[in-house]
Amino acid sequence: MKSSGDCEIDGNADIYGIGIRLGLYAQSVTTLFVTLFVQEEEAVNRTINLLLQLAIFAGTLLSTHEGTIHAFEVIIVFWMLVGALSSLTVSCVTDINFFTGTCRLLFYAALSAYGCWFFFVGQDTMQGTPSLLS
Repeated sequence: MKSSGDCEIDGNADIYGIGIRLGLYAQSVTTLFVTLFVQEEEAVNRTINLLLQLAIFAGTLLSTHEGTIHAFEVIIVFWMLVGALSSLTVSCVTDINFFTGTCRLLFYAALSAYGCWFFFVGQDTMQGTPSLLS
């Protein structure tokens, strides 16, 4: 039974709902297996990783622009995006001669810029985190 002091936090399922989390977990396991056993398919796997990361980051940017995101949700997104495996080898990960290498470099530059903005300015402009201790 809920008392008047309890509060609920309705998280954004489009950012870190069960489908997104399962997708990230499956992608991490797939990356591990591809890197260990089928290295010739690593480039395709890195591209799929990048597309998933871009989708999550785009959702975060949209929610930030609309003002519908809490600071703690952005921290969760950072954990998901920075923790994602690109591959276990360094081949083609940072090579900007490949289109996906350039895209990955641009993605991490944009994520870093957003992170700097968030930690220095953005978190103070976002919705307040509901108090769980009342």
